[in-house]
Amino acid sequence: AGTYGTPFQAACSSGDLSVVRELVEHGALINPQPANGKHGFPLHAAAAASDQEIIEYLLEKGADVALEGGEHGYALLA
Repeated sequence: AGTYGTPFQAACSSGDLSVVRELVEHGALINPQPANGKHGFPLHAAAAASDQEIIEYLLEKGADVALEGGEHGYALLA
């Protein structure tokens, strides 16, 4: 699955909140199952990039901090 399992994960790592918002508005899954790619979930990708703005947005949209996946396991460890 590579570094980013989905284009949405790549966007969450990019630092461009406008792209992240656009993808969510068009149906991107906040907590896709199963986890895929190096980062596991979109929240993990944003956390690995230390992007507080995108992290906060994903949490507001229902990102689950308890999901385990990717190389760091949990978003809090990314």
